[in-house]
Amino acid sequence: MSSRVPVQDLLVSVQALDSADDPAAGHLAAGLLVDTDAVVVPSPPVGFLAGLEDFEVLLIPVPLSTQNIVERIRPARVDVFRAPGEQGTAVVALVKLAVPSRYPAVVSGMCGSGFVQALARYGGDWWDALESVGAVSAGVREGPGKDVLSRVPKVERAQRRPLVRELTFPALGDRVLAAGDGGDEDDGICRILPICRRASVEDSVGSVRQSSVAADR
Repeated sequence: MSSRVPVQDLLVSVQALDSADDPAAGHLAAGLLVDTDAVVVPSPPVGFLAGLEDFEVLLIPVPLSTQNIVERIRPARVDVFRAPGEQGTAVVALVKLAVPSRYPAVVSGMCGSGFVQALARYGGDWWDALESVGAVSAGVREGPGKDVLSRVPKVERAQRRPLVRELTFPALGDRVLAAGDGGDEDDGICRILPICRRASVEDSVGSVRQSSVAADR
């Protein structure tokens, strides 16, 4: 198996469900992994807000390769923050993931008060504010490009393909099978059933005693 390629970046795409075969068409919004189980969607577009009950988060490690796992994670909760007022515009959405990602946050650390000042300076635009304080790079707001998204299905199919190995199961009665009765644990039954344990000396003595008692009867 080829070695894993170091991940240089992580692209986040909020996707409509059932778009695994065409992620470019399923892209609803760009997001940012701010914690292993949380994604922020700055200035959420109407398409994303309209499909809040039917989406998943696509996490694409860059460079895209079969060794770096592409993740699709369903949301557990979505908090939509709106500007004050009866028809307040959605300014940001926080998506809590149903399960944590294997990848770390992609947003650089920043001073909270400095970010608030940046928000005021840019009229509440989260993307502009994040870029101005150096939390994200310019261009991240565009989300994964079509060239990347078009390659995702092929990579995902390859990653779903299991590694299949053909091994020889020891013959019944073989000492190796007992894994602890003179055999190597790695070659014994406990390799297949991790819940079992190797036979100890006490177990062996106990078995002998039980056999003797049974014979005496």
